[in-house]
Amino acid sequence: MAVANTVTSLALDRVFSTTMESIRPQLAFELSQAKPTLAHLFNGSAVKYGGTGSDYKIPVAIQPTINIKSHTDFGTYSATPEDSPDTARWDYATHQGITRAFIKLSKDEMAKNSQSGHQVLSLVNAKKAIAVEGLAQEITRQLFGDSTDASAGANDMFGLKQFVPDTPEANQTGDVAGISRADYSRWRSRRGSQITAFNTDGEEVWSQTLLDCSKLGRSRPDLMPSDEGVYLLYDRWQQPSLKDQDMGLADLGFDNILYRGVPVVIEAELNGTGFTYFLTTTGRRRPRAASFSMKPEHFKNPGRNPKIANNLQSVVGLHLCVLPDHDFVMEGPYDLGWQQAALQWNIVFSGFPATGSLQRLGLSSFSGTVE
Repeated sequence: MAVANTVTSLALDRVFSTTMESIRPQLAFELSQAKPTLAHLFNGSAVKYGGTGSDYKIPVAIQPTINIKSHTDFGTYSATPEDSPDTARWDYATHQGITRAFIKLSKDEMAKNSQSGHQVLSLVNAKKAIAVEGLAQEITRQLFGDSTDASAGANDMFGLKQFVPDTPEANQTGDVAGISRADYSRWRSRRGSQITAFNTDGEEVWSQTLLDCSKLGRSRPDLMPSDEGVYLLYDRWQQPSLKDQDMGLADLGFDNILYRGVPVVIEAELNGTGFTYFLTTTGRRRPRAASFSMKPEHFKNPGRNPKIANNLQSVVGLHLCVLPDHDFVMEGPYDLGWQQAALQWNIVFSGFPATGSLQRLGLSSFSGTVE
C-alpha cells in the first residue's frame, strides 16, 4: 500500500515548493488590496492585462482640428493640411519596471517549523504576508517615483513624476512617450496653483484642478492620492456635519474622505511632498453599495478579473498595464546551499502606467500655513 503524500510525509522543500505555487492567485488578490491606490486600480478596471509586443500603441487626442470655422452662404474658406492624431508608444522593455520580492527560509526556521503540517503552513503564511507588503510598497514607490532618478534604481517603471510633473502647464516642454509637450498643448498635465493656506485657497485650488481635469469629455478624476499632511488639513477644514466619508473604498476596507465624490486617500509615498494628485482612471464617481468587489477566485489568472478590459486602444485616463509574463510569477525554489538561507522563492511583477490623455491628470501642491 502506497504512503499518502501528506504534509508530514513530504520533504520540507517539496512542501514549500508546492504550497508556494498554489498560493499564487491568493497572493495576487492580497497584493491588490494592500494599499488604497493599488486597490482602486485593480478594483476599478484601471488595470490593463496586455501582451508583450515591442511597444504599446495608445491613441492620443492632440489638438482640435483647425479646419472648422464659420462662413456665410456661398462663402469659402481655406483648408490647412493637418496630420491625423499622433500615437504614443510605450516601449515595455524601457518603461515596464521589473520588481521582485523574495521569500527566504533559513535553516533555523526550517528546523523549528518542520514538526507538523500546521507549523509549515503557518510559516508559509507569515513569509507570504511579509512578501506581499514589501511588493506592494515597491510597486507603489515606482508608480509615484521618478524613473529619471538614477539613485531610485535602474528598474523603476515610468512613474507619475514623468506624467504629472510639478511644473506649470506652460513650462511643460519635454517629450512623454514620444510626443512633445511643447508642440501639443493637449499633451500637458494639469497643474493647480500652489496652496498658501487651506482655509484661504485650498478648496478653490482643488475645485479648479478637478474641473480642469474634467473638461472636454465626460470622464472626471476618480482618485486623489494625497500627502498625509494635506489630507489632514482638508479633514480639519470640513465641518463635521458636512463631512462626506466613504468608509470602504469599493468595499476593500480603506477609510477615506470624499472631495466632491472623489476619494481622497493617504499615500505614504507622498509624505512630506505637499502633493495631491488628481487621477482619472475609470472616470467614475464614488463607488456604489452594489459595486463590484474582488474575490480571490478572480485571480486564478493573476492580473485578470471580470472588470478588467483587455483593449489597450481605449486608454483615456491613467491605467496600470500588467504584462502576463511577469504577473506575480513565482520563481523557485532555489537551493542556496549551505549558506544562512537554504531556500528562496522570487515573486516577479512587471508593469507600467499608461494614458491616452495627460489632460485628465493633475497635481496641486501645498507649502503654506498649517492652520
